[in-house]
Amino acid sequence: MFAYHLRLGLKSLRRNPVLTALMIGAIGLGIGVCLTTLNVYSLVSGNPLASRNNITYAVQMDGWDPNEPMDKKRPELAPFELTYRDAQAVFESDVPDRKVIMRKGAFVLGSSDEKSETKPYNVLARLTTPDFFAMFSVPFRYGSGWDAEAESNAEPVIVLGEEANQKFLAAPTALGKPSNSTTRNTRVLGVLDHWSPVPKFYDLNNGSLDEPEEVFMPYSRGALLEVVSAGNTNCWKPEPVNSFQEFLNSECVWVQSWVELDSPAKVSAFRVLARWLCG
Repeated sequence: MFAYHLRLGLKSLRRNPVLTALMIGAIGLGIGVCLTTLNVYSLVSGNPLASRNNITYAVQMDGWDPNEPMDKKRPELAPFELTYRDAQAVFESDVPDRKVIMRKGAFVLGSSDEKSETKPYNVLARLTTPDFFAMFSVPFRYGSGWDAEAESNAEPVIVLGEEANQKFLAAPTALGKPSNSTTRNTRVLGVLDHWSPVPKFYDLNNGSLDEPEEVFMPYSRGALLEVVSAGNTNCWKPEPVNSFQEFLNSECVWVQSWVELDSPAKVSAFRVLARWLCG
């Protein structure tokens, strides 16, 4: 029976070659589009934190204008970012097992090696706290991130992404060497292995399909160097902002926060803290 239908198909192909070619092309195009769609869906629908999905939380606090929601179409949603003061309170809290506050900043990255042929160039940096690398399972090729002491002292240290490292010195040569970042010498502590999460789940507010930042540095360095935000900044309250310190004290939301809470009791305790901070 199979051979019979195969002969019929071949005869039909010889009788209408153009129509048959069009039909084969249409079927092939449909299969190609279907497979492409399934692959894209598989990439963007994966759970990058599957092992800690039930203990990892993106922090939201509704300290916005009480008379008008930030999102008029979805008034029940709180802002996706925090004020600087609220983020600091989250970081200083003893409730979470791990806690991350972070934001984006713009810097000039260059090599301190006078023989380097690569000219300094502008980069986007992720200013974040030490738990960032462990919480999001960031892979290291060489070295490691900074510790709590380096964070509290705002030490001039950085971690380079794979691409930034390749533009300058081949690791592990770069480790421990100074790198010029915004004209201030910093020490390279580590170099990331290839890491390009899609979507960029740890920051969906500033381009969910963007590549990870090329440089990572202590969050506390931002206040020390008065680094303005290179990501989303939203403000609702008219207030004077004539200095960087006044901006830090403002009601503007521009800092992201994540925490790990490994028990229902800690979840409840953290919700109490969030309600207290929101007034």
